[in-house]
Amino acid sequence: MMMYKAGMKDFWGTNELPDEPFFGIKQTHFKTQEYNGGTIVALACNGFAIIAGDARLNRDKANYIHNHNQNKIFQLAGNCILGSAGCWTDVLTFTSLVENYTARFRRNHADMLSLGDIAKMLSFFMYPRRPSPYCITNLVAGLNEKGEGIVYSLGNQIYCQKWAYKATGSAGASVQKILDSRIGLTSLELDVPWEISEERAMDIITDAFTSVPERDTILGDSVTINTITETGITVSLLKLREDIY
Repeated sequence: MMMYKAGMKDFWGTNELPDEPFFGIKQTHFKTQEYNGGTIVALACNGFAIIAGDARLNRDKANYIHNHNQNKIFQLAGNCILGSAGCWTDVLTFTSLVENYTARFRRNHADMLSLGDIAKMLSFFMYPRRPSPYCITNLVAGLNEKGEGIVYSLGNQIYCQKWAYKATGSAGASVQKILDSRIGLTSLELDVPWEISEERAMDIITDAFTSVPERDTILGDSVTINTITETGITVSLLKLREDIY
């Protein structure tokens, strides 16, 4: 028998709910997407761009690791690289869609998309009409027609923003503070034009990824670093702590 709350005269004429489920209806909570972590960092300046991503694939921020060596960096063109982190099934779906489109464009037009066109294309694919948005964050790094390095960020909100440097993902907030202090000079009262060498940028990214795992258990194992220049793309590997669960 259904029990009503004290003072409840009519179930249909009030916003209050009965103590027992109405006609046996039960409400079940479930998550449609699993957050698998990942941290992506990108930095760009005149003549080069660097994008890096960790290789650990976690399960809902827990100490359960699916994969210790999962690459999160995808090359879309000769001078453009995409880094994606978040729900890994969404990452695979999104990157597969993007790679198929870029391959079809290259086959039909015998040419590659520019960095700006790729950013527009990613915005179009990132925010379509689907039941739920992609639970991922993306960074795109590359060189434009003038040889200038540019970074674009695409989150799970409807925007595409241009940056000189950016960190996103599970440890993005911690890495961003390091970049702001050492590259953006936000901790110093100096009016200095933003300019940095390729070697200096590589050292800062290496230091950031080395120090953050001590405070973020999701980040670990290794980091794949891609350096984009006019001569091509150079890939290097940075080893981090390895946790076995």
